Amino acid sequence: MKNKIQILFIILFIILAANLVNAQDNYASGKILVSFNEGVTKIDADNLINSYNLEFSIMDLSLNNITKILATIIVPEGEEQKWIDTFEKEAIVEDAEFNLIYYTQDSDKSAGKYSSYLIPAGVIAVIILLIIIFFVLRKKKQGKKRKMEKI
Repeated sequence: MKNKIQILFIILFIILAANLVNAQDNYASGKILVSFNEGVTKIDADNLINSYNLEFSIMDLSLNNITKILATIIVPEGEEQKWIDTFEKEAIVEDAEFNLIYYTQDSDKSAGKYSSYLIPAGVIAVIILLIIIFFVLRKKKQGKKRKMEKI
């Protein structure tokens, strides 16, 4: 039982790792995503990005008393990693990363037609949880059968 669960986790890890490695090659050229620390205002984010003379768009994902600012920043093509490194050094920046593109199986990458599609990790986690529950319940059922046989 324990070995089966470990094997399932190893398979899941390999699948997710393979998808991340492939995704690194598929990013929107000339764009990066930057998320700012909690509490950073839109004005603070605007000022920082403007100091680098870059074009950008900002999303304010404020909810209740929590402020979360995300920005898509246009950078020179081929210099994405340089700008990611630059923004990650800024005190108000939480994270900077490539603007990854996820393709559906039937999309035509060569023609530039793609769908931004990502199977949420939550779906995978639910599937694994259901498999684990199945094995646990099966084990309990087998244990009850053995107890009944002894009686």
